[in-house]
Amino acid sequence: MAGWGQGLPVRAQDADIPTLHVYANTIQIPVLVLGEDRKKIAPIAPNRFSVSFDGGPPFRVSHVRLEGDDPISLAILLDMSGAEAELSSKLEDAIAGLSPLSLRAQDHVSVYGLDCELTRYVSDVPADQAHLKKLVHEALQSWVDRRRDKQGSKCEQQVQLWDALAFATHQLSALPGRRVILAVTDGKDKGSKHRWNEVRVFAQANAVAVFGMTYVPWLPVGSPSVGNALEDPFRSICELSGGWCFRRTEVMWRRG
Repeated sequence: MAGWGQGLPVRAQDADIPTLHVYANTIQIPVLVLGEDRKKIAPIAPNRFSVSFDGGPPFRVSHVRLEGDDPISLAILLDMSGAEAELSSKLEDAIAGLSPLSLRAQDHVSVYGLDCELTRYVSDVPADQAHLKKLVHEALQSWVDRRRDKQGSKCEQQVQLWDALAFATHQLSALPGRRVILAVTDGKDKGSKHRWNEVRVFAQANAVAVFGMTYVPWLPVGSPSVGNALEDPFRSICELSGGWCFRRTEVMWRRG
């Protein structure tokens, strides 16, 4: 006589062995709430939050808390593969300026550069301003050197944007606190193994919010050249993961 337990066959004489059954009845869902023109709004009462599953009836959440003071694990992805990338010392200053304006002593950063290949320059280190500027400068240096090369040296890009975002998301998934990716990119993928929607689902499942700063001309919503967000995969990844996509002239990302 045999039965089944935990997915494996068990003998009758083992049936009296105590077994711990764990049922997940609570999940944590990060939510980004923005007011008009993406400005901060007054605190929202917890009883105003409701959720629904698969179009079912909405029900009140059991607990709501503000994540604003939680430690941040930030991954900065500098996409230098775009032919018109406008990366300069101004970007170094802007990213270094995140500390202490938006990043605090308890926050940690990782820095990735996407050019001929995906390079991780540092992983999970304290967000010190001077160190952060040095790391960004190092990441940009290979791109600068290649631009200055009179021979116009090129390389075969081994990793594409969606795959780079998937890798950064995977690395962040093992880190504590609020998980955020800041991607400085033109938002164009040139043939990743992963589809953009797979990256979006993966980011959502691992509670990773993607914030993007595009350095290409930004046209108003509704323009024939732009269309809606569903026609802009990078923008969709950002907004559907709890982040946002900013113009290059706007503040890239703030603690909220």
